[in-house]
Amino acid sequence: MYYTAPLFTSIFFCLHAFNQKRSVWLKILPLIPLGFFGVLLVNRPSFSEVGFGYSSAALLSALFLSLASLSLKDLGKRGEPSERTIFYFSLTCCITAAVLFPLESKPYKSFLDPIFILLALFTFLQQFCVTLGWGRGSTLLNCVFQFSGVPFAVMFGVLLFNERLSLSAIFGMAVLLASELVAVLIMQKKPHSVNGKK
Repeated sequence: MYYTAPLFTSIFFCLHAFNQKRSVWLKILPLIPLGFFGVLLVNRPSFSEVGFGYSSAALLSALFLSLASLSLKDLGKRGEPSERTIFYFSLTCCITAAVLFPLESKPYKSFLDPIFILLALFTFLQQFCVTLGWGRGSTLLNCVFQFSGVPFAVMFGVLLFNERLSLSAIFGMAVLLASELVAVLIMQKKPHSVNGKK
């Protein structure tokens, strides 16, 4: 459900573009549902083990992620520096954590815990890349590459946790990588189309 975010983003983007009577990078558009199909093949989601509430929360999370991505795009168009955006994002997270901290019932681990440090570092780097990508890159192209977390997750699962790939997962990975490769080839043919326009 989380990976429906690129679908939401592309729909909102196209509706806004059509409303503004602007052209849309149509060659990229079909690659987004194709990438999502690859995600379905890899993850093979089942709703039998999770309740409706958790599925709804994941879908709502995808919607919020989509709106956040579009907000980053709008900030980029207005010339907002990425560093300032990341600063306010981090500040908001710190304030929220400080408010929620007293409500936590489980014992809190030290800030010096290596896992915590790595988590904080990777989250910061992820936010930095996301802010740059959405602020300056093509919206629809970003939607295609938003699925790229799945191949990385599968790769780490195989290398670190000895997970095995099913035939469906292998085919899904091929679909995902093919959609991203085609997106790169299209991007190279039209390097001036950085804002999702023809």
